[in-house]
Amino acid sequence: MKSALIHGILLAVMLVYGYRTWTRDKTIQKNLGSVVLWDKSESDLVSLEYTTDKIEDKLPGKPQKKKTVRIERRGAGAAAYWWGIETTVDKKEKPPEVPKVDPAAGSGSAGSGSAGSGSAGSGSAVAAGSGSAGSGSAGSGSAGSGSAVAAGSGSAAPDAKPTVEEKTKKIEFPLSEDGEKIVKSFYKARAMRDLGVLDDKKKQDYKLAETKNTLEVTFRDGKRMFAVGGDVYGDRYILDTSTGKGYVLSKELVSKIEVGASSLQLTDPKGFDGTKIDSVAIESGGRTKNAKRIETEKDGKKVKTWGDAATAKADATLGTFIDNVNNLRPTEYAPTIKVDALTPVVRLTYRDPAGGSLGTLMLFRREKPGVLPEGAELDPANPPKGETEYYIVTERTHVPALVLRDNAERTEQDLPIVFGDKPPPVKSVDPKGNPFGNQPLPKPDPKPPGGIGSAGTGSAGPGLPGMGSGSAAPGAGSGKPVKSIPGAGSAKPASPGSAAPGSAVPAPGNAVPAPGSAAPAGHDGHAH
Repeated sequence: MKSALIHGILLAVMLVYGYRTWTRDKTIQKNLGSVVLWDKSESDLVSLEYTTDKIEDKLPGKPQKKKTVRIERRGAGAAAYWWGIETTVDKKEKPPEVPKVDPAAGSGSAGSGSAGSGSAGSGSAVAAGSGSAGSGSAGSGSAGSGSAVAAGSGSAAPDAKPTVEEKTKKIEFPLSEDGEKIVKSFYKARAMRDLGVLDDKKKQDYKLAETKNTLEVTFRDGKRMFAVGGDVYGDRYILDTSTGKGYVLSKELVSKIEVGASSLQLTDPKGFDGTKIDSVAIESGGRTKNAKRIETEKDGKKVKTWGDAATAKADATLGTFIDNVNNLRPTEYAPTIKVDALTPVVRLTYRDPAGGSLGTLMLFRREKPGVLPEGAELDPANPPKGETEYYIVTERTHVPALVLRDNAERTEQDLPIVFGDKPPPVKSVDPKGNPFGNQPLPKPDPKPPGGIGSAGTGSAGPGLPGMGSGSAAPGAGSGKPVKSIPGAGSAKPASPGSAAPGSAVPAPGNAVPAPGSAAPAGHDGHAH
């Protein structure tokens, strides 16, 4: 009895423990530290700006790259959102340009200004080739030759300085969900460790002495500036430039901002869980088509697919169309393009099972004017060709986002099929099956037309008058040789002295005609 009671108690404890384990919050809270940097509200934060400035290699002429990733608040109130801007400046040192010189002036023979004997002129030419002025020359000739060499030597002036070529690239983007989580971590920022005020040695040890990497956090009532140094197990050393105090900041707050757009920008334009979609309203040209998730059986199993909401029947065309729209992903964002300047193509409204709106996606088109190549002149008769661009706009993109033209074009072309204006395309024919469907294959004609011969038989029909022999070359098409036809290839019977009838060997003195060609005709019209 006691044994059963003990086992019952143990079973109850295990059930309670199992229930708590099953229902516990599985969200892993990342350790951002406990050292308080500041406590602010969401509305207090204005922007974050991370700057990296590094030289790829210390050798002369190697590129220097400066990248600034800025995250700023846009809009106001409930419509406010976070926007990213990545600016990259590539600087590369170019060697000084060599002045262009007339080849004749640098040859050492013309324009040398040498005077006197021919040997002086000759010496001047040698001097120009060797690069030393005046060698083997005398008098004013050496000076003239030297000046020619200096001009034609191909070297820049001694006081010439290298130029710096600078290229700037700017990318703008809305933040992804992960990017927004990083921003929220800066409302009430925490550090992993407080290192106190750092002396020069510690700054050197933590790679803070000469760093050009900075993190600037701006609030409505001021800003905090930090120098960003080396890493410690992935986390980063930072220095508060106003207090001289050092901290260890979690890599979760630094790494993705440092990488920039590729780790922060929005990739899914809808911005909601696709598994929650229960119905879609498709609007285009003043008409609406409603699609709904329905359940059908396939191979004895129940599966969900898309169907017409009015008939509750599966519709593969609707499913393909909705899937194609879901594949429209932004390649870049265009905040300078106004939606009013675009031509609407289609609008999709996504709803959950309760009928609530999850979001919308609108597809637009515009004709981009052609661009004249640099240095070319405009020809009014042949202006540069433009191209069609497609953009999408959702609640998460905020601005038009450029998408791949092929996918968007296919979506626009499928609209007549979706609305029933055009039948769906016929399925492709199975290459291993009958290309004529269920119809019997046509039987080949046993009697090919004469004169030309049946294809692939290796022999042709009788030759036409005045044309070459109709027979194919031996071995062509057929595996067996074809005998020559007497008189074939001749417009008229052969004259005496030519090849004997039935013989393939021409008489002496006559040229052998090319296979399939007529024999050359004489002045009397007979073949020789």
